[in-house]
Amino acid sequence: MNSQNTKPIFSFRTRSALLALAVIGACAVGALINKDKAEYIGVNIGSDHHMGEDYSVYQFFIDGNYGGNIDRGGGGGGMVCCIGIPEKWREGLFVDVRWEVFHWLDGGAKRPLTSQDVESAGIYRAAKVPVEKYSKPGDLWVHFFPNGRVRVVVSNSGSEHPAHPVKHNEPRDALTASAGTLIAEFFTKDELEKNQKKTKEERRIYGDWR
Repeated sequence: MNSQNTKPIFSFRTRSALLALAVIGACAVGALINKDKAEYIGVNIGSDHHMGEDYSVYQFFIDGNYGGNIDRGGGGGGMVCCIGIPEKWREGLFVDVRWEVFHWLDGGAKRPLTSQDVESAGIYRAAKVPVEKYSKPGDLWVHFFPNGRVRVVVSNSGSEHPAHPVKHNEPRDALTASAGTLIAEFFTKDELEKNQKKTKEERRIYGDWR
């Protein structure tokens, strides 16, 4: 990418995402995947990326709920609470994933961050990412790959554990990832308004936790 086209870290799109956080909430508490009559349990959201040292995931959302961020080089982001998944896997489990990739222009140099060190490589949306089959419930893990691709798995093992279903040094694991498309902003005006009404109604029913 041309460094002359570098965008400041807090671009208009980033401010839109921060507004979305204020509207939607700082975590995915109470969110359920494909709500129905199935038995659900609450699990954490974990994440990792496989794009190399010069990239990070600034932030991502699952079904409109904040999922966290991942530093450059991957290795796993922090765990975020919480999201509901069916106790037993079934066909037709999908999530909407939206994420922004940052490209670091310093080539891995360890020096103080400036607005010229990083640019947005784009905001992506994969509207229908399958939650891959699991034999027992565990944390929901989101894996990001180059070229706007993503996988969602369930595992009780961390992303660097040998038992985790997605491996760090296995390029073939990207072959089954869902392809995202570039979008202008994390959420449209209509989506923000809809979520604002939903949040207001939930606070009326359950109380305002702020």
